Amino acid sequence: MEPRLTDRENTTSRSGILQDSARSGLCFAIWITASLTHEWFLGFLHYRDGVDLLYLPHSLRIALVLAFGLSGVLGVCLATATLILFAMTLDFAGSDANLQSFIMTATQVFIDKPSTLASLILQALASGCCGWLALRILVPGRQASYAGMMMNLDLRTILSVVTIASVINSGVHVGAWLLLDADLGDASARFSVMLTGDVLGGVLGLVLIALSTRLFAREGKMT
Repeated sequence: MEPRLTDRENTTSRSGILQDSARSGLCFAIWITASLTHEWFLGFLHYRDGVDLLYLPHSLRIALVLAFGLSGVLGVCLATATLILFAMTLDFAGSDANLQSFIMTATQVFIDKPSTLASLILQALASGCCGWLALRILVPGRQASYAGMMMNLDLRTILSVVTIASVINSGVHVGAWLLLDADLGDASARFSVMLTGDVLGGVLGLVLIALSTRLFAREGKMT
């Protein structure tokens, strides 16, 4: 006979689920905001769709995992999928698309060409999971949460985790694009530029985030 959870344990479980959902929602909003802000202010750095010469939001893929663990992974995955779906709907349905046309267009595209759905899933997973995978590789045996590491990040660690995350993200993205276009002529160039943009943006952004975190922590101790 399986043991039944007490009311207190049920309440604690529900509270944990709500907290995780709230964290994922926060990460979703942060990633959407960061992506759109980058597009508005640094759009001139585009090399191809989805490839930038410098991509600052890449640092958030790691920072959100450091701060929120797997909730950060889920938030970024869902936000990436949403942005791709939105861009795809604009391409097929035009700028006057509403929620109904958004859903209908996406559904029809996935039915007509299942590789599009596979590509979207791969891109979303790459975007959300690359930072978590890099940390798992760099710090084996660590649990899902990496809270506290932000305060101790040095330049060597930042370079290592950003490089690993960039290789994973760029490689999977190029593979996803090849599903859409098997004759993608500039696949190697896209990989090289995306890798470079992710490394530069990731290192720069993560250094700034780490320095800001330490500064706020220092000021908090002084007050």
